[in-house]
Amino acid sequence: IHDTKVSSELMMVDGFTVTNGYVDGTCLPTNYGGGIYLTNGTVRNCRIVGNQIVTNGVSTLSMGGGVYAANGVVSNCVVETNRVNWGYGAGLFLNGNSALAVDCQVRNNVGATSGSNGGGLYLRSGARALRCVITGNFGYSQAGGAYLRAQDAPVTLSECLISNNTSVGEAGGVVYY
Repeated sequence: IHDTKVSSELMMVDGFTVTNGYVDGTCLPTNYGGGIYLTNGTVRNCRIVGNQIVTNGVSTLSMGGGVYAANGVVSNCVVETNRVNWGYGAGLFLNGNSALAVDCQVRNNVGATSGSNGGGLYLRSGARALRCVITGNFGYSQAGGAYLRAQDAPVTLSECLISNNTSVGEAGGVVYY
Protein backbone atom coordinates (compact mmCIF):
# COMPACT_ATOMS: atom_id res chain seq x y z
CA ILE A 1 0.00 0.00 0.00
CA HIS A 2 1.53 3.27 -1.05
CA ASP A 3 0.04 6.71 -0.62
CA THR A 4 2.17 9.78 -1.11
CA LYS A 5 -0.57 12.13 0.04
CA VAL A 6 -0.19 13.34 3.62
CA SER A 7 -3.50 14.33 5.17
CA SER A 8 -5.74 13.77 8.14
CA GLU A 9 -7.86 11.29 6.14
CA LEU A 10 -8.23 7.78 7.48
CA MET A 11 -6.28 4.91 5.97
CA MET A 12 -8.15 2.52 3.70
CA VAL A 13 -7.28 -0.99 2.57
CA ASP A 14 -9.59 -2.17 -0.21
CA GLY A 15 -9.68 -5.46 -2.11
CA PHE A 16 -6.69 -7.29 -0.63
CA THR A 17 -6.14 -10.82 0.65
CA VAL A 18 -4.24 -10.95 3.94
CA THR A 19 -3.11 -14.49 4.68
CA ASN A 20 -0.68 -16.53 6.78
CA GLY A 21 0.12 -13.69 9.16
CA TYR A 22 1.79 -14.85 12.36
CA VAL A 23 2.20 -12.94 15.61
CA ASP A 24 4.41 -14.24 18.39
CA GLY A 25 2.28 -13.01 21.25
CA THR A 26 4.83 -14.05 23.86
CA CYS A 27 6.70 -10.78 23.34
CA LEU A 28 4.43 -7.93 24.44
CA PRO A 29 2.99 -5.76 23.02
CA THR A 30 2.74 -7.85 19.87
CA ASN A 31 -0.33 -9.83 20.84
CA TYR A 32 -2.96 -8.03 18.70
CA GLY A 33 -4.02 -8.57 15.09
CA GLY A 34 -2.61 -11.72 13.54
CA GLY A 35 -3.60 -10.53 10.07
CA ILE A 36 -4.50 -6.85 10.48
CA TYR A 37 -4.07 -4.36 13.34
CA LEU A 38 -6.36 -1.41 12.57
CA THR A 39 -6.87 1.93 14.30
CA ASN A 40 -8.85 4.77 12.77
CA GLY A 41 -9.11 3.34 9.27
CA THR A 42 -11.20 1.14 7.00
CA VAL A 43 -10.65 -2.35 5.67
CA ARG A 44 -13.18 -3.29 3.00
CA ASN A 45 -13.74 -5.93 0.35
CA CYS A 46 -10.85 -7.99 1.75
CA ARG A 47 -10.20 -11.64 2.59
CA ILE A 48 -8.45 -12.15 5.93
CA VAL A 49 -7.58 -15.86 5.93
CA GLY A 50 -5.36 -18.25 7.90
CA ASN A 51 -3.69 -15.77 10.29
CA GLN A 52 -2.78 -16.57 13.88
CA ILE A 53 -1.47 -15.35 17.20
CA VAL A 54 0.44 -17.76 19.41
CA THR A 55 0.91 -16.87 23.08
CA ASN A 56 2.20 -18.50 26.22
CA GLY A 57 -1.10 -18.57 28.06
CA VAL A 58 -1.93 -16.99 31.39
CA SER A 59 0.42 -14.00 31.23
CA THR A 60 -0.40 -12.98 27.65
CA LEU A 61 -3.82 -12.91 25.99
CA SER A 62 -4.09 -12.56 22.23
CA MET A 63 -6.77 -10.43 20.59
CA GLY A 64 -7.94 -10.67 17.00
CA GLY A 65 -6.41 -13.63 15.20
CA GLY A 66 -7.67 -12.24 11.90
CA VAL A 67 -8.32 -8.57 12.67
CA TYR A 68 -7.92 -6.34 15.72
CA ALA A 69 -9.81 -3.07 15.14
CA ALA A 70 -9.78 -0.18 17.59
CA ASN A 71 -12.01 2.58 16.28
CA GLY A 72 -11.84 1.25 12.73
CA VAL A 73 -14.32 -0.16 10.21
CA VAL A 74 -14.22 -3.64 8.69
CA SER A 75 -16.71 -3.79 5.82
CA ASN A 76 -17.76 -6.48 3.34
CA CYS A 77 -14.86 -8.76 4.29
CA VAL A 78 -14.46 -12.51 4.57
CA VAL A 79 -12.69 -13.41 7.82
CA GLU A 80 -12.00 -17.13 7.97
CA THR A 81 -9.76 -19.86 9.39
CA ASN A 82 -7.88 -17.51 11.72
CA ARG A 83 -6.67 -18.70 15.12
CA VAL A 84 -5.73 -17.62 18.62
CA ASN A 85 -4.35 -20.21 20.98
CA TRP A 86 -5.11 -18.25 24.15
CA GLY A 87 -7.25 -15.17 23.72
CA TYR A 88 -10.25 -13.34 22.37
CA GLY A 89 -11.84 -12.94 18.96
CA ALA A 90 -10.12 -15.54 16.80
CA GLY A 91 -11.76 -13.96 13.74
CA LEU A 92 -12.44 -10.34 14.72
CA PHE A 93 -11.78 -8.34 17.88
CA LEU A 94 -13.55 -4.96 17.81
CA ASN A 95 -12.72 -2.45 20.53
CA GLY A 96 -14.13 1.06 20.96
CA ASN A 97 -17.14 3.22 20.13
CA SER A 98 -16.03 3.66 16.53
CA ALA A 99 -15.17 -0.01 15.91
CA LEU A 100 -17.60 -1.50 13.41
CA ALA A 101 -17.94 -4.67 11.35
CA VAL A 102 -20.61 -4.50 8.67
CA ASP A 103 -21.69 -7.03 6.02
CA CYS A 104 -18.85 -9.44 6.89
CA GLN A 105 -18.60 -13.24 6.66
CA VAL A 106 -16.91 -14.51 9.84
CA ARG A 107 -16.44 -18.25 9.55
CA ASN A 108 -14.40 -21.23 10.70
CA ASN A 109 -12.15 -19.31 13.11
CA VAL A 110 -10.71 -21.08 16.17
CA GLY A 111 -10.05 -20.00 19.75
CA ALA A 112 -8.04 -23.12 20.45
CA THR A 113 -7.37 -23.39 24.19
CA SER A 114 -9.08 -22.75 27.50
CA GLY A 115 -9.25 -19.04 28.09
CA SER A 116 -10.31 -18.43 24.46
CA ASN A 117 -13.59 -16.52 24.13
CA GLY A 118 -15.45 -15.43 21.00
CA GLY A 119 -14.26 -17.79 18.31
CA GLY A 120 -15.81 -15.69 15.57
CA LEU A 121 -16.19 -12.24 17.05
CA TYR A 122 -15.43 -10.33 20.26
CA LEU A 123 -17.08 -6.92 20.81
CA ARG A 124 -15.89 -4.54 23.55
CA SER A 125 -16.25 -0.93 24.72
CA GLY A 126 -19.06 0.22 22.44
CA ALA A 127 -18.12 -1.81 19.33
CA ARG A 128 -20.79 -2.82 16.80
CA ALA A 129 -21.41 -5.61 14.28
CA LEU A 130 -24.18 -5.20 11.71
CA ARG A 131 -25.51 -7.61 9.08
CA CYS A 132 -22.71 -10.13 9.56
CA VAL A 133 -22.82 -13.91 9.09
CA ILE A 134 -21.02 -15.66 11.95
CA THR A 135 -20.83 -19.39 11.33
CA GLY A 136 -18.72 -22.48 12.00
CA ASN A 137 -16.48 -20.82 14.61
CA PHE A 138 -15.06 -22.39 17.78
CA GLY A 139 -14.41 -20.62 21.09
CA TYR A 140 -12.98 -23.05 23.60
CA SER A 141 -14.11 -21.44 26.88
CA GLN A 142 -17.05 -19.25 25.89
CA ALA A 143 -18.99 -18.16 22.82
CA GLY A 144 -18.12 -20.06 19.71
CA GLY A 145 -19.89 -17.35 17.70
CA ALA A 146 -19.79 -13.96 19.42
CA TYR A 147 -18.69 -12.68 22.82
CA LEU A 148 -20.28 -9.35 23.76
CA ARG A 149 -18.47 -7.59 26.59
CA ALA A 150 -20.78 -4.78 27.63
CA GLN A 151 -19.24 -4.04 31.04
CA ASP A 152 -17.16 -1.11 29.74
CA ALA A 153 -19.79 0.33 27.36
CA PRO A 154 -22.82 -1.09 25.53
CA VAL A 155 -22.05 -3.12 22.42
CA THR A 156 -24.33 -3.86 19.46
CA LEU A 157 -24.88 -7.04 17.49
CA SER A 158 -27.66 -6.34 15.01
CA GLU A 159 -29.21 -8.15 12.01
CA CYS A 160 -26.57 -10.89 12.15
CA LEU A 161 -26.93 -14.58 11.38
CA ILE A 162 -25.21 -16.73 14.02
CA SER A 163 -25.21 -20.46 13.29
CA ASN A 164 -23.26 -23.69 13.73
CA ASN A 165 -20.72 -22.30 16.21
CA THR A 166 -19.42 -24.41 19.11
CA SER A 167 -17.74 -24.14 22.48
CA VAL A 168 -16.48 -26.66 25.02
CA GLY A 169 -17.53 -24.25 27.80
CA GLU A 170 -20.44 -21.83 27.69
CA ALA A 171 -22.66 -20.94 24.73
CA GLY A 172 -21.89 -22.16 21.28
CA GLY A 173 -23.64 -19.05 19.92
CA VAL A 174 -23.43 -15.83 21.96
CA VAL A 175 -22.27 -14.76 25.42
CA TYR A 176 -23.40 -11.34 26.66
CA TYR A 177 -21.34 -10.28 29.64
